[in-house]
Amino acid sequence: MDNSLFTLLWFLTLAVLSWKIYAGIRKPKLMLEWPFLASLMWLYFYVYMARDASIFSSDVVRPRAFVLGQLMALVSILAIFIGWRFGSPKTTRGSAPYMRIRNSLMIWSVGMILIVIGIAGGFLTHRARMEGILFDYEGTSAYIYLSYYLGYPGMAICLWIASTWPKKTRLLIWFFLLSATLAFAYPHLAYLRRGPIFPIVLLFLIVPTMARRKSPNPIVYLFGLISVAVVMLVFIQLRSTIYNQGTWNEAFTGLNIRNAVTDRNKKIYDNEFVNHCHVIEALDANGKYQYGTGHLSLFFHWIPRTWWPGKPQLGAGYYSHEELRQDVNDSSGYGTVAGGAAAGGVADCFIQYGFLSPVFWFLISLGLSKLYWAGVREGKIVWLHAYFGCICASHWLVSQGFAASFVPALVFVTVPTGIFLFLGRLYRPRRRGLVLRTP
Repeated sequence: MDNSLFTLLWFLTLAVLSWKIYAGIRKPKLMLEWPFLASLMWLYFYVYMARDASIFSSDVVRPRAFVLGQLMALVSILAIFIGWRFGSPKTTRGSAPYMRIRNSLMIWSVGMILIVIGIAGGFLTHRARMEGILFDYEGTSAYIYLSYYLGYPGMAICLWIASTWPKKTRLLIWFFLLSATLAFAYPHLAYLRRGPIFPIVLLFLIVPTMARRKSPNPIVYLFGLISVAVVMLVFIQLRSTIYNQGTWNEAFTGLNIRNAVTDRNKKIYDNEFVNHCHVIEALDANGKYQYGTGHLSLFFHWIPRTWWPGKPQLGAGYYSHEELRQDVNDSSGYGTVAGGAAAGGVADCFIQYGFLSPVFWFLISLGLSKLYWAGVREGKIVWLHAYFGCICASHWLVSQGFAASFVPALVFVTVPTGIFLFLGRLYRPRRRGLVLRTP
């Protein structure tokens, strides 16, 4: 494809992301900040996928769509970097000690109860799917399906306490936690669900490190994130067999990890960047933006459909999903938006705010930066756990959109906040000598 402007924007995006990732490797404490994680996700969706789309899908994506898509991806990640910078303190040399929990065992037990509830919700959903029983996701039974979200804040709480527990009994605490985590992950692994697995790995990489005020090991951290990303791509290939009544033996016999990682992006209907470009091009042409109404509707989406029969779909504003899909498909000439890939978080925000969508990313990053530094500098573990919840939900934000991340983020933030504020009995230890350094 001969599109010099797109190529320039692509290389600029690659350079910006490479700089941020390199900075994180040189100073591992930067790996704990959301811009580093966002850079890795951007590298996959808006560099790797963009490259494959320009090679294999240039006949179905117009040059202007490629330019608009890459431009919005670049400006959005820059807005994330700037927002984080604005929310960061002028100096990060020292920090207050973390606030401590007087009743650690009770809080750890509450966290374990949340994991057990998450296990029950996961197994109920898995059993229903195996028996061909479909949950009414638009009705009250959706709350049963979503109950597994409670396991994540419980896991973060237990990880924090286990990481700071006295060495004498720490091994026992970790044994119970790891056993519960495996049980929590099992139904999602058995049904090859990618979304629920990533936050588990992320929590294990970040929470113990921050609880001990240490910098992450770059090799371990990157290996963990890359490994879970590969596993999530492998799940897609295994699904094609398991979901069509095949056996696990057949699925693993036909598994090709190289194809799972590289071949998906070559398909028009399975490349997020293709959808991303088509959506931005169509909305830029017809000007039918949601003006934030789709995001505002999320605050009322908790109302069951049995009480509100005409409730809009998740994230829908006055511009319905059906109308959007039809407009994009008419513009592109392909049914890509209804295919196997989402349009992605950047396109989702463009639907709401148009060319002002980078402001949204700026504000998200600014808020996360405030949470992170309130926890690190002031020792307020309540805000750190809110931060953990937000970055766990951010992979839905980047890969699918704000609507997909809103409910898990709400659960991940409000549950630990309530537990620590009302049950934690937090206190500030006396500061002796020098202040502690940030992780």
